[in-house]
Amino acid sequence: MPCIATANSPERAAPVPRDVQARLLLDAALRLQAVQSRWDGSRAAVDEALSYNRRLWNDLVEAAGDPRPTLPCEVRQSLASLGLYVAHHTDSIAADPRPERSAR
Repeated sequence: MPCIATANSPERAAPVPRDVQARLLLDAALRLQAVQSRWDGSRAAVDEALSYNRRLWNDLVEAAGDPRPTLPCEVRQSLASLGLYVAHHTDSIAADPRPERSAR
């Protein structure tokens, strides 16, 4: 009788890195949007969403700087620039959290 792969079996395909990255970026965006749309002044909710976003972008920038590049140089440079912008903007919001500032 043939073996049928199930969702929990080791035979299932490994996730595609680009799909994982897209899902993580979407998750970060949804967390930030949720904090903004349900703004209650809770510093903990803002800090958690900003921290998640910051960690994600730090990991992306670090991966873009990998000495074994898998992306073209221009793409890696753009990722690094965008990551620096996100870090600066995240720090700015963390220093003075207001819902209108997180909409940029």
